[in-house]
Amino acid sequence: MIVLVISQFLNILCGPVGQLLVMTGHQSYVGKVVIFTTSLNLLTCIIFVNTFGMYGAVFSTALNLFLWNLLLLKYISKNLSLQPSILNLLK
Repeated sequence: MIVLVISQFLNILCGPVGQLLVMTGHQSYVGKVVIFTTSLNLLTCIIFVNTFGMYGAVFSTALNLFLWNLLLLKYISKNLSLQPSILNLLK
């Protein structure tokens, strides 16, 4: 449970990246990232669950949620020149 809470905290730090991209007409990229991370989550769940049990599923889901947000945040920074992350307030 702690791992999922930490992954949701990282999700919050990235900001509303998915919604921002969909509202600005970049939904095709969001779809590609969702398909990629979902496929990767399925693969890593198969590997990690066999090795670590339910903790493997939790770790795999947390890792892929973080990857999803990171990919969308990088795309926004590069293509839209926006910084939706709350971390920019700390600069």
